[in-house]
Amino acid sequence: MRIGNQISVVSGILVLLAHLLTTAEGGEVASIGNSRQLFVDRSLIDRMDRVALRLHEPISGGVAIRIDKPWEGPANFGMSVIDAGDRLLMYYRGWPATDAKDENGVGCVAESRDGGATWSKPVLNLVKRPDWPDNNIIATDDGEPRFAFPCAPWVDTRPGVPTDERIKMIQSEPVSGEKHTAMRDPAGPKRLVFWASADGFTFRKLSPQPEMISDLRNCFDGGNTMFWSEVEKQYVLYYRWYDGEWGHGYRSMARATSKDLMTWTPSVSMTYGDTPREQFYVNNTQPYFRAPHIYIAPAARFMEGRQAITKAQAADLGMKTIGAHVYFKDCSDAVLLTSRAGSTQYDRTFMETFIRPGLGAGNWGSRSNYPLTGVLPSGPNRVRS
Repeated sequence: MRIGNQISVVSGILVLLAHLLTTAEGGEVASIGNSRQLFVDRSLIDRMDRVALRLHEPISGGVAIRIDKPWEGPANFGMSVIDAGDRLLMYYRGWPATDAKDENGVGCVAESRDGGATWSKPVLNLVKRPDWPDNNIIATDDGEPRFAFPCAPWVDTRPGVPTDERIKMIQSEPVSGEKHTAMRDPAGPKRLVFWASADGFTFRKLSPQPEMISDLRNCFDGGNTMFWSEVEKQYVLYYRWYDGEWGHGYRSMARATSKDLMTWTPSVSMTYGDTPREQFYVNNTQPYFRAPHIYIAPAARFMEGRQAITKAQAADLGMKTIGAHVYFKDCSDAVLLTSRAGSTQYDRTFMETFIRPGLGAGNWGSRSNYPLTGVLPSGPNRVRS
């Protein structure tokens, strides 16, 4: 997926193998019944002799939508793709970056009724602006534009959830009362504010509000995913925080859970085994739809200070500097992390890049090539993300 003047769909097949029995670390045989297993870690492998685990390379599905509307602009950002039943919905940020007072942009939506092969932008006009006619901006129930910072909309699959609360999203709010925006991250603890929607277009605040507060540094600053785990029988939240002193640490992930959405466990920092620490900007963690005990995280890796294009190339591409963010001085790609239900560790079996920037200077700017949250089936032998 490329964020610039287009959003592209990436599809591919992850290795799917099934063994009925295997040997666990302690030498005992672990029964897995008839559950499907995805060989993205070593948890079911005792030893390997003349074999290797290989990561399949994703195949580009081409351009999904073009960023060509006045409310979209150069600072767009893909968020999530969800299955809304009769259609797929893709959420992304639109941000023209023409108003210095606008620190968030707006949330936009596209839809597909053929499994993600083709996409269109629905005319919603929930936000009334004469200079933004026929817009596809999602909104609150009082007509205010709803930017989904810092969480992508998701489908709540817990049994018994009311129909008009099936689609949810969260935003963060400093306990101090200050504003948390895409450009401003106040210090101190933050809480999550929960929103719900019946159609995925108009959102209202849940009442009463759940109580999820974190005091981790830089908590909830983008890259937050939440879902109902049918294996764990609870809600699971993965969110970004900054591990270490600012400028000398790592963008990392933490995990918290809730049985009822209202009360949450203390957050636990995720670990990464014995792999080198890197900057993970967003995690996109979701249960794999064919094996829900395995969580797939096509994560965005941020290479801060690793400049690949010149200032002149950035100017030719129309890259803007927004606030303190100079977008040609870093670059990004995507890697594949995985975890298992109940675990506080991400496994990184494959150290190579999962989604490569590829040709073209436009792919080598800061915060590009970020996968969206959502790995969905689009055919018997294909998944889309």
